[in-house]
Amino acid sequence: MANGIVSRRHLTCPAKSSRSRRGAIERLSERSLAASCRISRQQPGEAEIQYAVQVRITPRPGILDPQGETIGRALGTLGYDGVTGVRMGRLVSLQVEAANETAARASVTEMCERLIANPIIEDFSILIQESD
Repeated sequence: MANGIVSRRHLTCPAKSSRSRRGAIERLSERSLAASCRISRQQPGEAEIQYAVQVRITPRPGILDPQGETIGRALGTLGYDGVTGVRMGRLVSLQVEAANETAARASVTEMCERLIANPIIEDFSILIQESD
């Protein structure tokens, strides 16, 4: 700390192909490796902004959705005729600190592709708003 300014350390992941670290990396699962690494695109001295993020995850078109089908049948049984195409998904809410909205979106997209969503069978959309 110099003149009241605190410098943040920027940590990066060890190279996956590094021979000297190969044994340690092989012991880590892909998800724990992602959780243990912090990739920072922020420059020292740059202020971070808090963002409220919502990620909507739904099954891809053509993927079976037994929960959605069950809800659709139940709605018909309860007298709500005319309801079709019910798809069940989930909503994930996050608070993310980033230098700007573009960096926040890139970070959340990476989180979704690596952990939050299954990109083979699920689609996701991201809504970002600056927190108060």
